[in-house]
Order: sequence, then C-alpha cells, then structure tokens
Amino acid sequence: MLRQFSRRSLLLGAGTLRAQTALQGKLTGKVILPGDTDYESARRIFSFNPRTARRPQMILRCSAADDAVRAVRFAREKQLDVAVRSGGHDLLGASICDGLVVDLSPMKGIRMNREDGSIRVEAGVRAAELNAATQAAGLAVPLGCHPAVGVAGLTLGGGLGWLLGKHGATCDNLLGTDIVMADGKMLHASVAENADLFWALRGGGGNFGIVTALEYRLHPVSQVFGGVIAYRTPIDKFLHFYGAFMKDAPAELAIELNMLLNDPPTIIAMVCWSGAAAEAERVLQPLRSFGPPEKDLLDTAAYLHLMDRFPQLGRLLGPPPPPGRKGPPDIYWLGGSLPTDRCGHRTVYGHCTGRAARKFHRHGALHARRGLPRGSGCYRAPAGRRAICLLH
Repeated sequence: MLRQFSRRSLLLGAGTLRAQTALQGKLTGKVILPGDTDYESARRIFSFNPRTARRPQMILRCSAADDAVRAVRFAREKQLDVAVRSGGHDLLGASICDGLVVDLSPMKGIRMNREDGSIRVEAGVRAAELNAATQAAGLAVPLGCHPAVGVAGLTLGGGLGWLLGKHGATCDNLLGTDIVMADGKMLHASVAENADLFWALRGGGGNFGIVTALEYRLHPVSQVFGGVIAYRTPIDKFLHFYGAFMKDAPAELAIELNMLLNDPPTIIAMVCWSGAAAEAERVLQPLRSFGPPEKDLLDTAAYLHLMDRFPQLGRLLGPPPPPGRKGPPDIYWLGGSLPTDRCGHRTVYGHCTGRAARKFHRHGALHARRGLPRGSGCYRAPAGRRAICLLH
C-alpha cells in the first residue's frame, strides 16, 4: 500500500522534495503529504462512490487565490494530474486524483454589496455559509437543497435548488468569476470580459480552470412555506398523482422526492413554496390531502432553516440499523430519467427501481432530485441564453 512508502518516495522526480519545500515557502496555505497526521482526513470527500477512495501524492490547501496559481504552475512543471476541491461533496470523484489535489475549502471570504444587489464569495464557501450571510439581510442566492454542498462546484454544474422555478438555476445568477487557467494565468470572466469562457462556466462543469471566486445576483427571500410531508403508499399510485399535480403547478413550487423501497414503500417529499404566502394553502392542498399523508410537517419557515431537514427526515426513515451495524447499509448510486409521458405508471416504477432493488434487495431507495412544474426535464432559462439540460 502507498502508506508503506516514505513521503520522499511518493513524489515524482529526484528534485521534487526540494521543489515541494520551496513551494511551501511561497504559499499562505499548507502542503499535506502521505504520512502527515492530517493526510487521511484531508484526502476524503463526501461520496458514495468507492472509486473516489484515492491517495493523492500531494494535497495543497489554498488560503488565497495566489496559492492556486502556484499550484497549477507546480503541477505543470512536475507533470502531475490535478483535481480541484471546494466543498468536497462529490459523487463522481472529480475532486480527487492520484496526483495533486488543489483544495480550496479554506477560502471562505464573503463580501456583500447591497447597493447593486450582488455578493462575492470565495470558492471554499458552502451553501449553508452563504445562506447564513445573505439571510441576515433578507436576501438569497438560488443555491442547491443540501446545506453542505460547496457553491463553486454547484454553480459550475448548473445548480438546482428550491428557487429554481422562480429565479433560475445557480448558474443563471452568476455575474462573474475569477479563474486560474491551465497556463497559470488569472482571468476574470463575465458578460463583459472573456464572455465565451463565462458562457461555458455557467453549467458546463469542469476542466476550464480553477475558479477561486464567484459573484452572484441577490434576490429578496425571507419566509417560505415548506418542509417534509411523507406517505406510505404504492409508488406507482403516488407517481400517477404527482405527475398530474406538478404538470400545472406554479413555478414557485419545488419538490424533492425520496422513495424508500420498504413494505409498504415510504415516500418523503421535501417541499418549498416561494410564492405569495396567501397562495400556499391553495397550491399545496392536493399534496396535503393525497393518501392521506403519514406525516405532514409543512409550515412557514425562514428560508435559511428550510434546509435543516435531517432531524425531520430521521423521524420518518424508520427504525435505526440493527445492532452491530455502523451507519446505513452500503449505498450505490444509479442515474436515470422519468419519461414524462408515462409518469405514474408501473412501467416507470419498474424501470427506475428495478436495478436498485436488485442491488439493494430490501434496502433500496429511489431519489428523485427535483420535481419541476409542467413535468419538464429542463427549465425556462433567462432571456438571451440557451437553456442547459439539468439531468439528475
């Protein structure tokens, strides 16, 4: 195993250790190598993908944008593979490699400009941290639904969230970025500067460079109506209702579904209504009367705390693991799409859960990342730019 080798032997080339020492002297951040006491914790990411259990030769924790510039130049000189990490919430393993990991998570700067309705954040900021800063002023950036996700990776991948229908994806609200290119140069990308690069960064994923800071448009958001509502009912019956319900739902409604293949199945809907408060009861009445629900915890909530959903979910997921088992059963992620013209039929249920059921046996779960009004797999992008396809 790699851990049996010395720190010196893990680096490429006879002079690399000297180069690493020289690099550390130029950084405001920290270089972490195999054998260091914090290496094991530093290399781990939040992922259910066993392929992400990699052992980098070097992890560079940046505390400023200049650290990222020096990291790129060092990797070019030593011909090291590079992965970039911000929040580390990574199912695909894009933020880990066997070479150099550029870890931006210590970069937590946030600067709000209330005069022009914008906010600038560094790439290590997570959704919960940005929401806490903006909600103090009654404002919000449309982010994802999980508070632990890093905003940089979320934005570069598109960014579906509670405010998607009303204010668009996270990338639609991006105003500009600072980015380190592959040649080690720092650029600013916006509509007015490096516009083609800016177009690609808004939902195009990675491999354009290392984004060290992002500027967003702010929106007035304080109170919303939502929370958890759960059912114990056949999944095909629920999907038939749900497809018809969401087809004509207003854009201000967003729902995230989790379906557990118990007997009977448990369906957990996370709900956010960001429209007029007076309309919440009318819009959600069909959802609250279907079944009837096993639990209905919908209520008015501060937008910041709508995502504090894990205590609520825990009460609905059933009994704890049997004695001797630490944590949940093994988790395996599969992806697919619901055909909108058949939503709610047994064929859809079988298509989406068949492989999961064979893999999980009775521990299976189906996670529908987003319920969108009009049953669409895309959304209406702002005028003047092409819609990105958000596949989950």
